[in-house]
Amino acid sequence: MIVFGMSRRMFPLFESRWALILSAATWICTVLRLPFSLFRVSLPTPSGRNNIFLLHHSFIQWNQPCASASSLIYLAYAFTDLKRAGMINRRWSTIVALGEVWLLLFGPGATFAVGWLWREETLLFSRHKAAIINK
Repeated sequence: MIVFGMSRRMFPLFESRWALILSAATWICTVLRLPFSLFRVSLPTPSGRNNIFLLHHSFIQWNQPCASASSLIYLAYAFTDLKRAGMINRRWSTIVALGEVWLLLFGPGATFAVGWLWREETLLFSRHKAAIINK
């Protein structure tokens, strides 16, 4: 496939690991340079908004936790399916603890990317508990 005159092999930006690195770096730089607390910037506060810019800011504040939560809930459903299929043997406490550590250190985007890569690797290299085909 040709992207902007370059083959996909020469253009690794579209690979998942680069998105993971970019998301984690963005989160770390943002958190380190915030003049306010992270909760004040990202969590919405209900108040009367009369200005269009304040309404836009409020929308972004509500959008971030909702979009992040829906993505992480999707990953939880994906891991539930993998556990039911016998493809993941780790306990839920381990999976949730790893997710929380990644979320705090590298942000929701990188956490979703790591979860997605783990899911893809599990689907690629593990077998369903009721699989009939031999390796």
